[in-house]
Amino acid sequence: MDTPAPAKPSLSVPRSLFVFALIYGGMTVIAGVLAYKQIALGPLAVESGILAFLLLVVLSSATSQLHGEAVANRLVLWGLAALALSVVLVTLVLAPPASGDMPGEKLAAVETVHSQTPRIMIAGPIAYGISLLLNVYLFTRLRIGGGMGLMIRGAIASALSQAIDTLIF
Repeated sequence: MDTPAPAKPSLSVPRSLFVFALIYGGMTVIAGVLAYKQIALGPLAVESGILAFLLLVVLSSATSQLHGEAVANRLVLWGLAALALSVVLVTLVLAPPASGDMPGEKLAAVETVHSQTPRIMIAGPIAYGISLLLNVYLFTRLRIGGGMGLMIRGAIASALSQAIDTLIF
């Protein structure tokens, strides 16, 4: 008697959403790390975390377009969970004293970077949550037709949500 071949497991999450979620979680956390450095974009000095934030905007908009507003909002909220876990880990790492074997200049660099940590840990998640939920809301509700409509919707939603993020942060 022949044994039937095992059935292929089916993905319970669409592949695009799975990939978006993986990249989204990483970009959410790295945006906070990158926020420590300011960069010059023409005449503006901005937190370099905006580069990762731009990817978050694109991913949340794409998720809204492909999987709906509710799924995109859940993606944003799960991003807050990734931020919360990173805040807990940073707090746990900074709490104990540094090893006596750590060179002084490296310890000074760590202390310089992490002196901004409370501001980033408070303002970052607030700005992230409000601005990305706003991005999904605006992207979903803007109805601009034609081939360029999707890009225009994304640009408008992105510009407004980034402005809010910058004001809060």
